[in-house]
Amino acid sequence: MRKTQHRVHPKGCSKHIVVGIRAEESPKRAQRGMLSYNPDGRTMQYCPIYHFSEDEVWEYMELNNLPYPSLYDEGFSRLGCVVCLSSADQEEY
Repeated sequence: MRKTQHRVHPKGCSKHIVVGIRAEESPKRAQRGMLSYNPDGRTMQYCPIYHFSEDEVWEYMELNNLPYPSLYDEGFSRLGCVVCLSSADQEEY
């Protein structure tokens, strides 16, 4: 079981955004990296589960008794793609 990294606070960043994207979700996300910064260096985006597999995400959630949207129980595999403008195929949703 992978562990998330809990302490990230680069000097100079005034905003920190934590997102749940993973490298295995797409080739573009795999190129991104666990940490990224906007061009002026003031905002850092941190992806603590970047290296997790889908199975590891579910295992982590189960071990920590974390809630999840009931739509997953109805067969949906990804939920954020519905509203994402970068989604490859909007017709799929």
